[in-house]
Amino acid sequence: MKFYRFMSMKEFNKMSSGVDIVGKKSFEARTTSTGVCFLSEQTLCKDDDHKATINVEQAYDFLCGIVSDDVVVEFESRQEMTESYGVYASIFGSAYFDTMVVTEYCVSSYNRDNMTPIRYGTINDWKIEWHPFN
Repeated sequence: MKFYRFMSMKEFNKMSSGVDIVGKKSFEARTTSTGVCFLSEQTLCKDDDHKATINVEQAYDFLCGIVSDDVVVEFESRQEMTESYGVYASIFGSAYFDTMVVTEYCVSSYNRDNMTPIRYGTINDWKIEWHPFN
């Protein structure tokens, strides 16, 4: 399974050079995630009345303004990932405060050895332009 992480250019440079990326123990948000969070290639989103599986480009719709969007990286995992969830603005609702539950995956830390980068993308006009990770 492939995993995706939106990150700053600072994190991207550290990850690229092989540095261990260590996550926060917990977040001040509505989530069960701890550490470093990722989305899967098919992310489950649901509320009381709807359910959808979306890709990383579609996920940017509700993550914009929450995550650092300098770069998004596609990884193959060589380590155990913990399934968790977060509550985000709904892609289903029309009311301002509608929310949905999104399946996430997290680890306490990662590096290039246990999360292999496959490609990276830059975001331009809500589209991701992908490039191979060499």
